[in-house]
Amino acid sequence: MERGELIQTKSVVILSATVQAYCALLYSGYYSQEHPLMRKAEYYIRKKGGSTQTHFMTKWMLAANGLYQWPSIFYIPMTFLLIPYSFPLNFFNSVHTREFILF
Repeated sequence: MERGELIQTKSVVILSATVQAYCALLYSGYYSQEHPLMRKAEYYIRKKGGSTQTHFMTKWMLAANGLYQWPSIFYIPMTFLLIPYSFPLNFFNSVHTREFILF
């Protein structure tokens, strides 16, 4: 991995984490959109390109909560959540799943 790729990857991760934290804080009611820290986070998110520049799992989390348009072709369809836990491949036992889903 080249240095430029690593920096770009870190930038996407930081943006994704910021978007997730922003949504979680709003959803919890702990902060409102008018709070200075939330405004600062919103500015950062917009400056970095908004939710369109986040990791695909963050986009999926946003789409599952009605905060991002669900694309017609997507990596993981919503019905993937309905696969039983006993099935060898399911969403909740995936090693690569590190996102929080708020329903």
